[in-house]
Amino acid sequence: MTGCVDMPVEQLHKRVAELEEKLKRYEDIDKTLFNGNKDLLVSLQDSSLQELCSRLLIVPNGISIATDASCNVVKHNTFVAEFLGVDPMCNLSFNGHNVFDFKILRDGELVRPVELPLQRAAWFGEYVDNAELDFVWDNGVHKTALISSRPLKNSSGEIIGAFATWSDITERKKSEMYYAKLFHSISYPKAIVSINELTYLDVNQSFLDFYGYSKTELIGRSTAEIGLLTPSAHQFAIKNLDELGYLRDFETVVTVKDGSRKTVLVNADIIEHYNQKSVVITLQDITSRRQAEVRFAKAFRSNPNPMMITSLNEGRIVDVNRSLLSMAGKRAEEVIGKTAVEFGIWQSAIERAGFVNQLLAGTIRNYEQDFISHSGQVHHLLISGVIIEIDSEKFILLGINDITEKRNFENEIKRLDRLNIVGQMAASIGHEIRNPMTTVRGYLQMLGKKQIFNQYKDQLELMIDELDRANSIITGFLSLAQNRARVETRVNLNSVIEPLYLLMEADAVKANKNIFMNLGEIPDTLMCSEEVRQVILNLVRNGLEVSPENSGVIVSTYVEETNIVLAVSDSGSGIPDEIADKLGTPFFTTKDNGVGLGLAVCYSIADRHGGSLKFKTGESGTTFCLQLPIRDS
Repeated sequence: MTGCVDMPVEQLHKRVAELEEKLKRYEDIDKTLFNGNKDLLVSLQDSSLQELCSRLLIVPNGISIATDASCNVVKHNTFVAEFLGVDPMCNLSFNGHNVFDFKILRDGELVRPVELPLQRAAWFGEYVDNAELDFVWDNGVHKTALISSRPLKNSSGEIIGAFATWSDITERKKSEMYYAKLFHSISYPKAIVSINELTYLDVNQSFLDFYGYSKTELIGRSTAEIGLLTPSAHQFAIKNLDELGYLRDFETVVTVKDGSRKTVLVNADIIEHYNQKSVVITLQDITSRRQAEVRFAKAFRSNPNPMMITSLNEGRIVDVNRSLLSMAGKRAEEVIGKTAVEFGIWQSAIERAGFVNQLLAGTIRNYEQDFISHSGQVHHLLISGVIIEIDSEKFILLGINDITEKRNFENEIKRLDRLNIVGQMAASIGHEIRNPMTTVRGYLQMLGKKQIFNQYKDQLELMIDELDRANSIITGFLSLAQNRARVETRVNLNSVIEPLYLLMEADAVKANKNIFMNLGEIPDTLMCSEEVRQVILNLVRNGLEVSPENSGVIVSTYVEETNIVLAVSDSGSGIPDEIADKLGTPFFTTKDNGVGLGLAVCYSIADRHGGSLKFKTGESGTTFCLQLPIRDS
């Protein structure tokens, strides 16, 4: 019999077949007893029906039999008797002649005898399937049963009684009520839909609030019809439910009643809902999260500071912004997928592990690190890190502050401070030392002219040379002084360089080297010609000293933005990294007989002109660039 939950038709048919073996005299019983929509044809005398009742009522499922068409005599087996709380096999007809201590309700309304399943089958010949009835006792006990019924007919087709099966669904109803309460109170939007067409069967209040529809506007309509899923997403969901029985974290964009679009994660499971397979759908609104991710991505991409995202465990780079690619001098495809160690942010896996261990304890700010770009330039970095979560996976977001220029500027300030201190010392004591030295030199020259000192001529000349050398050092000191007397005039840098060519060429020829001039068209500017000549000679002589024979030094001039540039390029092997930061420091020299004031004086002169002295170095040589601002006053 269709619809009987605790005793399917097949089981009932089997049980009747067993009884038939015992009741050979009832050979005219149809072996399709209570199967489908066929009548149960019984060609029996009343006494035979009574005996069949006594046999059928011993089965372990709920069974009630009316032995007459009026339902005045109704027998219930032990299952039903226990359900109703009455004596087994008592005559309890529900036809209005008995008084019970319980009420029978459907959807909260009292059920009349004419509406009961057994009576409908006996009195009207109806086939009743799964009539859900509530039984409520005066003491507060509440039970629910599913009752199905069929009429019993004799061979002439006359109704001689009725047959009903019972299923106690009290516990199931309690579970359904609990689930329904949970379903309607949960804060996530939830809906129950049919398994084939995904048609709405029930929705909770959160679902209604999310979509802006009323319940009557949704029930009976499909998810595709009201925009929960696009047609393609609708088919994808049905396919997954059919193959897997569930749907997990399916991200899609839905259109709500007011026309706005929202991003949701859809989860779905197949459940039993009122005796039919259905699908419960849960929505998670991630619109705000996706919008935040879009804002983050926009800020990440356009941030002027270099940034990168790496996996927490492997340190593999999953994303970088344009600023980082610019700093590294690489394309995105050359970076994405590599580890941070391979990229060069960390020098070793141990170094990265130390950073991660600190990061796991909390956010890290301004972690100092050096990075070498694709061009070989060393960048001084301050790295800040934080652990973030993307799609339930943990990553490290690194914010990088490139302080290379700031660090260079700080070093320049320190160097200029040192120059200034030395210059102030030179200005204060230079004249005091020079005066007695001039006197000593004069007496040595006078003694050298006397016949009596001819035998000491070499010694006297050596003493004079050493005094001259000391005097040149003092001159260098005085050149460092910021407040020394100097005159600036508006001249062309090329006109300062050209008169020095013969002097520079003489130095080059003596060393079997060459001077190459590449003077561009440049405007006039204010400068102290005497000081600039000193810079030119110092840079050219330094370049000639480091260049190999048969090579040379190139002297160039050109305009760069608002500056006039003097570039002196040698053919040496470059400046080692370990001494590059020390260049220009007073008394620092790599020459055996050097004093260490030449470049210090050049830096000081550049500073007094409001310009700068920078250098680029490599294996093919070094170029020093003196930048002088173009100015009239």
